Amino acid sequence: MHSCRLFKSWPFRPALVLAALFLVSPFLIAGGASEKPPLDDPPAAGFPVSVLDSFDRRVTISREPKRIVSLAPNITEILFALGEGERLAGRSSWCDYPPGVEDIPDAGSLMEPNIEKIASLRPDLIIASAHFQRGSLDKLDRLGVPVLILFGPENFDGLFYTIDKVAELVDAEAAASRIETDMRRRIEAVQMKTAGLARPKVYYVIDFGASGDYTAGGNTFIHQLLTMSGARNIAEDLKGWAYSVEMVIQGDPDLIICPDIPGFKERLTASPGYRSLKAVRKDRVFQIDVDLIDRQGPRLIDGLEVLAGIIHPEVFR
Repeated sequence: MHSCRLFKSWPFRPALVLAALFLVSPFLIAGGASEKPPLDDPPAAGFPVSVLDSFDRRVTISREPKRIVSLAPNITEILFALGEGERLAGRSSWCDYPPGVEDIPDAGSLMEPNIEKIASLRPDLIIASAHFQRGSLDKLDRLGVPVLILFGPENFDGLFYTIDKVAELVDAEAAASRIETDMRRRIEAVQMKTAGLARPKVYYVIDFGASGDYTAGGNTFIHQLLTMSGARNIAEDLKGWAYSVEMVIQGDPDLIICPDIPGFKERLTASPGYRSLKAVRKDRVFQIDVDLIDRQGPRLIDGLEVLAGIIHPEVFR
């Protein structure tokens, strides 16, 4: 669910928010279609290799990819984390991290890849992620370039799966192992620090107001992250995203977490219904860069730590 950067660049309307939620994130709804990673043949030493991707397509990659077009922010971030960013010949218009990535040619969006631009970049591999459109896939297939769709289940293991698949293709397994070892260590540290602590009631705001109130229900990965961070999500009984200000008032959260969009917090805390909440009255409304918690990329561990620091500042200083 790549939302934050889209929020910052679009007029802030709930329809666009929900579009961002469902079009880009690989794993915000837990237990979805990607419940388990697809099985594939481990890439052999050398090429060609044959991979069963997340669309259940057998894709043959004839040689080690030197010029990759990434059509998903999480794939771009993974390549850079692996130390293989120099292989990127093009990236999606939504790829905005790490700094400097904007210097790589823009190949269009996840929903509307620029086929002519991609062809001009002469890639030897194109990688996309969840919710990539079959229609776009058909167009890209006509270029005669391997197109790989990679995403895992809606949890940290899904992230590790995606990192591993990308690493195997660019001969970066050692870097992937280091990344995953560090992430597992940091996950364990968060869980150890929050074990046994009181679990404050938290409300995570996606949007609010006349067009509807939206949050992360109990079947989403954001809910899992809140739980791992030592909180109790007041919307844990919700399935999906649509909520109501009446239910927020009934839950009366101890803390509210919302996107770090300019003006968002100010509008929220002045809004009817919200301004009477305990968390607002006690100035317990916090903002977060949602790219840290809605991309299936290496910064997900940073997002977990930021959430834990907001929820339990007494042990994360």
